[in-house]
Amino acid sequence: MIASNLLTPLKSVFGYDAFRPLQREIMEAALGGRDALAILPTGGGKSLCYQLPALQREGLTVVVSPLIEFKGHPLFRAWRAYLNSLHCMGVRKILGGGDSLEMTTRDV
Repeated sequence: MIASNLLTPLKSVFGYDAFRPLQREIMEAALGGRDALAILPTGGGKSLCYQLPALQREGLTVVVSPLIEFKGHPLFRAWRAYLNSLHCMGVRKILGGGDSLEMTTRDV
């Protein structure tokens, strides 16, 4: 997917006229099925790098984005419980962006 195809939803859905540095390259890698490690500062636009490509694909997109500083936070425990429920329903692998996450959860 070329950047021009991303500009329309960037404006119509998110209200932005242009990408921040590296966003376009990260999104193109994700949409091209390539691995991408994106390390951007707080406020650098990381969330958009998975939200916009998710809108461009068909089907369900699951994003796993654990933050180390939240490991003891109740929301992190809720996320682990959610992953456990997926595991109990038989989900063993979450696919996306050319990678897969093997489900290795345990009860929380």
